[in-house]
Amino acid sequence: MVPVDQLGLPVERITHLIDEEKKMHESDVLAKRTAKAMNDLETYIYRVRDALDYAWNDYVAEGTKGEFSALLGTMENWLYDEGYDSTLDLYVSKLDELKKFGDEIEYRVKEAEQRSQVVTAARDKIASLQADASSGPEIEKYSHIDQGDKDKVVAECQRVSSWLDTKLAELDATPKNVNPSVSCGEIQKAITDLESEFKSKMDKPKPKPKPPEKKEEPAAAAEGEAEAEAEPEGEAEPESAAEPMDTEEKSA
Repeated sequence: MVPVDQLGLPVERITHLIDEEKKMHESDVLAKRTAKAMNDLETYIYRVRDALDYAWNDYVAEGTKGEFSALLGTMENWLYDEGYDSTLDLYVSKLDELKKFGDEIEYRVKEAEQRSQVVTAARDKIASLQADASSGPEIEKYSHIDQGDKDKVVAECQRVSSWLDTKLAELDATPKNVNPSVSCGEIQKAITDLESEFKSKMDKPKPKPKPPEKKEEPAAAAEGEAEAEAEPEGEAEPESAAEPMDTEEKSA
């Protein structure tokens, strides 16, 4: 390998060129981030200014709307004047200043847009879980669940349903330009907790059936008895041969 100092340039010069290249790269990255931050600020001003008069109109109080509109106008004038060639940090801070107003209004708008779907899904899930917990022995899947556990699940379903009704009544009485008393996320969490309660009580495995008792097969038992009877108790002694008659004594 050829040493660096033998490539035609001194080591110090090569190091300097490398540092300069790094600085140029960092400068390009910063310029791109700054341009994006400026564009984000400009886009936000246009989008929110239009939304205040249309989609967001019902979700912001008149006083707040006037104050926010004035701030948007001031920020637009700054952006096309002294802010035209500003710094990344300043663009970011200006956008954050606007979002202190805008985020709260946008939150209320998004909650209202999602609420109907979230509530419908919540009611459907409550009804489904309560129906399963109210089932009798005709539903094989839950026929082994203790009735006391089923009753607890039904009671919890009724409690969550009542809580949901109360919160929705509060929302109906709350102006749209005020933050909702319950969020879609809170409703979804209540249903998630209810599902967990359901699973802990209703998703228990069925008890395993007892294995049948083993019985000795009749054929095997009879065969064993036959073998026992066939076993000899001992060798039988042979009968002694008949003694021959003493013919001589008889003839005498």
